[in-house]
Formats: sequence, structure tokens, C-alpha cells
Amino acid sequence: LFITARNSLWSPFLLVYLWVNGFFIFILSDAKYFILGVSITAALDLWRHSGFEMEPKFLSWFVITPKLHAWHHSTHRANTNFGGNFVFWDMMHGTYLGAETFPEKIGIPVKMSTSRKLFFPFH
Repeated sequence: LFITARNSLWSPFLLVYLWVNGFFIFILSDAKYFILGVSITAALDLWRHSGFEMEPKFLSWFVITPKLHAWHHSTHRANTNFGGNFVFWDMMHGTYLGAETFPEKIGIPVKMSTSRKLFFPFH
């Protein structure tokens, strides 16, 4: 939960989906299906950022699984698997990397203090 919510204080203003969701709930007369879709996306996001290794192989043909998405955060191959939920977006844009295992090392070293990350992430 903490990893997927890691943003700066400015993220709600910059990430369109964070404020557009509220707008759609406001304009829809019955928002239950929209809320269901947002909930499923949030659940997939939590799962995608987990270290859960038990995943049926056929899922990785359609959905971004934890193993596939981990390569997006890899130290050596970070420019892959950008898709939020579905593999076909990365296949369309040439950024798909199929993987049977998790990468050995995750993360890009950033030499900033916590307060700078929160208040001035782009400096």
C-alpha cells in the first residue's frame, strides 16, 4: 500500500486521473459501475506492486502481473512494461518485456532528502 501511494505533495494536481475520477462520480447519475472499475484498478495496482509469485502463466498474456511490472522498476531494464493493467499497451508501443522471474535489483538511486522529494521532486 505504501509503495503504490508514493507520490509527492503535487501529484494530485499533476496526475489527471486523481481529479477526473471525482468529476465522473459527480456527473454520473449511478456511479456504482465506475466505482467498481476504479476499485478493480486499485486492487490490480496493489497486486501488481506486490511480490506475489504465484500467478497463472496465462494471465501474463493479458494482464500486467507482479513479475512483469517488477521489470518496470528494475535497475537495469526500467524502460519496459509501462502498462497499468493490460499487456497489449506495451506490445503496441514496443515496451513489452516478457519475464519468467523477478529482476535481481529494483530501484533507481535518488539522492534527495525526504522533504525535497515531497515538496520539490523536479529540482
